[in-house]
Amino acid sequence: MIKIAITGPESSGKTTLAIGLSELFQVSWHPEYARKYLGEKNGEYVESDLLHIALNQDEIRSNLSSQDQIQIFDTENTVIKVWSSFKYGRISPEILKLQQTQNFDHYFLCSPENIDWEDDPLREHPNKREELFSIYNDELKKLKVPFTILKGSADIRSQQAAEIIEELSMSSGGFCI
Repeated sequence: MIKIAITGPESSGKTTLAIGLSELFQVSWHPEYARKYLGEKNGEYVESDLLHIALNQDEIRSNLSSQDQIQIFDTENTVIKVWSSFKYGRISPEILKLQQTQNFDHYFLCSPENIDWEDDPLREHPNKREELFSIYNDELKKLKVPFTILKGSADIRSQQAAEIIEELSMSSGGFCI
């Protein structure tokens, strides 16, 4: 099984990419737990909610029952680490551990370049997406995980990501679309 994480600042095309890839490869995708959780709380949250979100996101990933050869995740715990640091100026040790122990075969870092801001009551930083993108880039480098920065239109991003997923699938004895 190949696990793909899609990460990056808010309103950078993560969900669009996750849905598009799941349709292309005919596999399920795993939505961002924070969106459901914060939706139920009308967008109101405190710092301790971030650990709750991270733990639940990790549990979803750990308890997969899907037999899909490719798993697409519309977020991962680097998002929670960056969010915690950016908003509260600190990161709980539990969030750090969850981020450092998550296991993905490849990360796609979505750039906000060429992606218009979409207003959403759960989004907070329309003017800081480039700054946040830089933080994500630095975090993935620190983790020393395989990742690709995706820029350009949604179609270009999807094509780049699909080619990489196909290569990963072929190298692990999987299938080709």
